[in-house]
Amino acid sequence: MDAQMTEFHRLPDWQPRLTDYLRAHHARPFAWGRWDCAIFVAGAVRAMTGRDPMRGLRGYRTLAEGLRKARARGLEDHVAAVAATFPEIHPAFAGPGDIAVVPGAPGLALGLVQGPQVYVVGDRGLGLMSLNEAQRAFRV
Repeated sequence: MDAQMTEFHRLPDWQPRLTDYLRAHHARPFAWGRWDCAIFVAGAVRAMTGRDPMRGLRGYRTLAEGLRKARARGLEDHVAAVAATFPEIHPAFAGPGDIAVVPGAPGLALGLVQGPQVYVVGDRGLGLMSLNEAQRAFRV
């Protein structure tokens, strides 16, 4: 994600754009740097806003490579990248299209809020977790 807090504004038609994005990728399995939690969330943000929050951070194929790219920009990890880019809110106030930080393997994962659920990337495509499991949330 961009290392500087920047403004991302949702496009007027963000809802159907997000729905189309989720439909197009619902069965895509997890793969580092191609379809992981950061790539998934960045794609959703791009669908809603037209801007890519992972510009310059793509092109990794392992967790270690992804962390090296983030750390080269002064970011500890993917959660720190989101925190540097989007305003933090309490998870109870997160709405559709916002970003949630949820328990994952290994460590924390990013997901996309949809009502009381959070879409997350899994081995067999998108799965759902309860928003109650979110440790942090960020407004898009």
